[in-house]
Amino acid sequence: MVDGAQAVVLCEGLQDWVFVRRTLMTLGYDARRIRVLPYPHDGQGAGEQHVREQYAREVRSHRSRAARMKTALVVHTDADTKAVQERYESLERQLDGAGLAPRDAHETIAVLIPKRNTETWIRFLDGHTVDEVTPCPKFTGHESDTWRAAETFAVHVKNATSPAQAPPSLLRGIQESRRIL
Repeated sequence: MVDGAQAVVLCEGLQDWVFVRRTLMTLGYDARRIRVLPYPHDGQGAGEQHVREQYAREVRSHRSRAARMKTALVVHTDADTKAVQERYESLERQLDGAGLAPRDAHETIAVLIPKRNTETWIRFLDGHTVDEVTPCPKFTGHESDTWRAAETFAVHVKNATSPAQAPPSLLRGIQESRRIL
């Protein structure tokens, strides 16, 4: 599926975009065929709200594209202090509210929801001990320094492996990402 496929990314901000882009490239997506949708920049609005409000529109658009070309949609939003399942349900309600069917198991739509934030996954994948309660520091100005974590994540996705003692949201993220292979 990856060969020649286009990938569209709906995310909260720059760190998410950098992580997802590097993951997609490691999975075999051509960098020129990865497109990020506009996201709110620091201080310009809530990233989670932006993703939630755009989700149904992007799923509708993805379904239209998927009928005529190889394409994937990757949605990335942090759980923050909410339960991961609560964020998934919130997105499903957006589909229902727009009169769209829930995601089908065979659709190439991956929804990644790190619990607490993206940096939790990055720090864990870089070998640090983390929990899903304590916020990890941002990589402001050094977002691209996290490429190793994204590549490690992609390796787990490709190999369908689960890193030992991984946070539950990361394990679910690996499973979700297998949808776009």
